[in-house]
Order: sequence, then C-alpha cells, then structure tokens
Amino acid sequence: MVQRVMLTTKQAAAYLGTTTGTMRQWRHTGYYNIPHIKSGINCYYSIEALDEFKANRLLFKAKSKPEILRQAERRIEVDHL
Repeated sequence: MVQRVMLTTKQAAAYLGTTTGTMRQWRHTGYYNIPHIKSGINCYYSIEALDEFKANRLLFKAKSKPEILRQAERRIEVDHL
C-alpha cells in the first residue's frame, strides 16, 4: 500500500507561498477548491493535489467562477492571432 505525504494547512501554505489565513479563506469560501481531508479541526493536503493546483491554478478558480475561464480562453485566442 502506497502512503501519501499529507501536509497540514501551515505546511501547505508554505509550499504554495501563501499564508494559513489565505488557505482557510480559500477553503471556506470555495474561492479555490483544493482537495483536502478534514480530521477534527485539522485539514490535510496531499502533495499531488498541491502540485496540480500550482500547475492549473486558473482552472481551480474557474470551477466556481466560469467567467474567469472564458476570459482566459479569450486571452489565449487573442495571443495566438
């Protein structure tokens, strides 16, 4: 059985270069939907989920705000003209 490396909110915030307060705000408001596991009052994030978030940050935000994805698509189309 493969064990996943799980980070606390504080560790995940440091890994992403943000603060624990920002991580909590993203989690509670749904601003970014980073997969996590809640255990009591603690939340844990996998390295894989954080790496995917870093690689696709705009898409994570766009899940709750489709207009952002549309804007990004328009910018890509304009850049390729």
